[in-house]
Amino acid sequence: MSKIHLRRLRIQVLLWTILPGIIFLIAFSLTGSGGHEQSMRTLVAGENLRLADAVATTIATRIDHYTAHLELMAGAPAAYPTLKELDVWRIIQNQPATEQPPDWATAAVASATAPVTGTQVTVDANTSRIVWRVPLRGQEGWLVGSAPVAALGLGELMAPFHPDATTTFALVGAPDRIIHGVGQLPAAGEVAAWSGVAPGLSGASGTLVDTLGGEAMIVAYTPVAGTPWALVIREPLNALLAPLFHFENLLPLIMAAAAIISFFTLYFGLRYIARPLQSLALQANRIGQGEFDAAAEPVGGLEEIEDLRQALHAMAQRLQANQAAMRDYVHAVTAAQEDERARLARELHDETVQTLIALDHKAQMVQRSLNRNPERSSDQMADLRHMIAGATQDVRRFTQALRPPYLADLGLAPALEMLVREAGAELCVSGTERRLGEDLELALYRIAQEALNNALRHAHAQTIRVALHFGLTGVTLAIHDDGVGFIMPDKLTELTKAGHFGLMGMRERTDLVGGQLRVKSRPGEGTDVIVQSPYDEYSPLNAAEWKGDGLEAWLLAGRRQPQ
Repeated sequence: MSKIHLRRLRIQVLLWTILPGIIFLIAFSLTGSGGHEQSMRTLVAGENLRLADAVATTIATRIDHYTAHLELMAGAPAAYPTLKELDVWRIIQNQPATEQPPDWATAAVASATAPVTGTQVTVDANTSRIVWRVPLRGQEGWLVGSAPVAALGLGELMAPFHPDATTTFALVGAPDRIIHGVGQLPAAGEVAAWSGVAPGLSGASGTLVDTLGGEAMIVAYTPVAGTPWALVIREPLNALLAPLFHFENLLPLIMAAAAIISFFTLYFGLRYIARPLQSLALQANRIGQGEFDAAAEPVGGLEEIEDLRQALHAMAQRLQANQAAMRDYVHAVTAAQEDERARLARELHDETVQTLIALDHKAQMVQRSLNRNPERSSDQMADLRHMIAGATQDVRRFTQALRPPYLADLGLAPALEMLVREAGAELCVSGTERRLGEDLELALYRIAQEALNNALRHAHAQTIRVALHFGLTGVTLAIHDDGVGFIMPDKLTELTKAGHFGLMGMRERTDLVGGQLRVKSRPGEGTDVIVQSPYDEYSPLNAAEWKGDGLEAWLLAGRRQPQ
């Protein structure tokens, strides 16, 4: 009993809509801010690290641009003019300069070591300028250039991207030197102790949480490729978590709103789904008890439920019509059986029994005349044999009407050939002939017999063609006549109302063997009867297989031409 209650819609709505929402809200409130804070830390750390990598890559690209230009100028000074952001000096060893170079250039040359090495990038401590020292090609000297830090566009690159948080950017060039920074920067002597500076200058990249100073900071650090610099981004975590705590304060209000929504969901489910479905179930039970108009009245609810009720009502009406047609068909079959029995009894009494009585009299006459007149006995014996042959022919005719002997002995194709020959029709057999099941062969034979009788007696056909195709998946029997045709109703059961039971019998025989029946007819255009059945109930049926041998075109070639 408990299982039945658990499967009711109101319980299911509670279990699948209301209860999960309440459990989710309770679990969310119980977890507190710890888990959400950790998730936020991970999210912000990853975002800051990606930002640091992007800014560092941009700085390295811009430095590489100036470096490449200065190296080209060192090799061919006349071909490459000086960029306006650069201040360039040529200092050749053991050669006096025509003009005294600035201090940053002199300091850059003084720090050089022999032999002359590749390009070096430094930051002048006094002027905060970026300095390049490039060896001259073919000469003992250097091309020294510098540009202000602003030329790298660091102010634009280090703009805060979280408007609700105080973000700090720092481009560090030495443990005690910040090249450029935005935000809350440390004092000059505290740069080395700043979190992320040491690993960034050593070439490492990553994130960490700095809790020194009483405030948690998300720190992302990464080196600047091609330089001895590192970029450090620091962001306070509390400013990012403030919206989350604000949401937790609203949690009771959200739970109240969820409860109200759940109540209306339950009411909607009961009012527009559960009760209409219960009414529909009662109507279905009444239909099962024989009240075929039980689903005629609407049950309300959703449009889909009303569509289901209409489909149920239409099914009940079809079921009622099929039952009525089946009763008429069974009555007609029973009447036909009784008529056939009466006819057989009458013919047996009027012909076979009378013939047997005459045979008995003739035998007695022969017996009496054997001694009296032997010559006459010979003639009487001839008459007796003729009467025996006639009786035998009558019995064969009866047995053939009840069960065709060729069908059981030779198979479907020879039996159809005899049947078609007697009807004056044409037969075409294609495919590899095979013996079918007894029920299937008898059903196809009787359908062909009924179709031929209809074409001869009712359609007044001039040409009748029969096609039998043994395919790979099943057998196809098609009968076409060019008779008067008729108007096909939407349902074959409607023919029983007018007392026409032939097509109904064909459909019943087809259904019994698991086949498909198609009947096509129009007034003045003849009739097509096509039966297709698989060889056994487990075989798939290719309904279009027989068309591949051109049998459909052969059938329609016998269609009567319009006058």
